[in-house]
Amino acid sequence: MNHSKRTFVLAQMAVRHFSRTAPQNAETVTPKFQRLKEVQKKFGAEDNVPVYLKGGLFDKLLYQATVIVTLAGLGLSFQTFYDLTKK
Repeated sequence: MNHSKRTFVLAQMAVRHFSRTAPQNAETVTPKFQRLKEVQKKFGAEDNVPVYLKGGLFDKLLYQATVIVTLAGLGLSFQTFYDLTKK
């Protein structure tokens, strides 16, 4: 009985020891983490710009290309339906 109780206490101590994390100071924060926080701040800003356009010019061009390709596909679909009704 005493042996099993001691084993249980040792297991609890091991779990507590390995589950703790070291406290983080401003000096221990990596530059990648700081860069991530800056990007999160940029994307989280309330500036009435949709999040899919906050990446800059490339996001704007990619969005416009997507809209153009979607509309072209929709137009070709309607053209196909029209051609099928004529036969």
